[in-house]
Amino acid sequence: MTASQAPRRKQAKPQLSQLAREIGVSAATVSKVVHGHPDVSDKTREKVEQALERAGYRRPATARPHSGYLEIAFRELDELWSMEMLRGLQACANEHGMNVSISELHTLGTPSDDWVEGLIKRNPVGVLLVFTDLTAEQAAKLARRHIPHAVSDPRGNALPGSAILRSDSWNGGVTATRHLIALGHTRIACISGNRIAAGARAREDGYRFALDEAGIPFDPDLCLPGEFTSKTGYEQALKLLRLPNRPTAIFTGNDLQALGAYKAARECGLRIPEDLSIVGFDDIPTAAMMAPALTTIRNPIAQLAHKAGELLIAMQQGQPVPHETVFPTSLVVRESTTAPPTQA
Repeated sequence: MTASQAPRRKQAKPQLSQLAREIGVSAATVSKVVHGHPDVSDKTREKVEQALERAGYRRPATARPHSGYLEIAFRELDELWSMEMLRGLQACANEHGMNVSISELHTLGTPSDDWVEGLIKRNPVGVLLVFTDLTAEQAAKLARRHIPHAVSDPRGNALPGSAILRSDSWNGGVTATRHLIALGHTRIACISGNRIAAGARAREDGYRFALDEAGIPFDPDLCLPGEFTSKTGYEQALKLLRLPNRPTAIFTGNDLQALGAYKAARECGLRIPEDLSIVGFDDIPTAAMMAPALTTIRNPIAQLAHKAGELLIAMQQGQPVPHETVFPTSLVVRESTTAPPTQA
């Protein structure tokens, strides 16, 4: 038998006692980290985790099981939009005999390291981050503890190993604006979301594309940034409606902004849709109950969150999942849009 024909030996599993000596901790401490015991300091645990990763050590199947729930992390809880996300994730959890835990990060960006450490201690099956990205180091920490993460509408390009879920916000922006153009509007305003969020940028970019497609010059005075809140919708709509040559239609970044725009229109003595057409985005349950009922872009929020839960569970089980999943959006025409008035 030649050397090339000789059977390959499996790579030896690193000895935990030897690894413990190399990093200056006891073998018992390494064993506790391997089996997921909580009584190890965060600093020591991270030191051991990194050493295990360098050594290529794989935890045994008897390591501490996950807690049996999915976690969702919001910037801030909103009683309307966030409830749809929760509804979708909870439906998925129910199907798998799990529960859902909620975190409020109070930041539109990267969560704190303290939150990541707390997540590791809570040990969920997986975590869905909304409008939030992890740093490479934070993602690596979760990966070492076998806690998969998914990101809904990330700010930028999510890290490898994560599952990205987003709605087709660009197409939604195009569709909403085309609808208003088809009705005869040319003075079309846009109230955008915070452009740190990819979805907000995409909605505004879709609006601008549809204007350009129709040969309508983009007017920066008619495109105002903000947050996805009714307060932003109200304040920015007031500015737009007080312009000498006010818009005859407003495309808002979400339905909460549209709700604020309704209030601004009433204060300015304008009727919807006779004097001002408004299109929202998301189609939250209250959109159809507004007076008049809101024309909006349907965003399958609950479906997206349900799918995120399925992907997290699959990742926890070691199954391959798509890196990115995009959900289509569609126009729902109700009573808040019509042809522009003859004189605006």
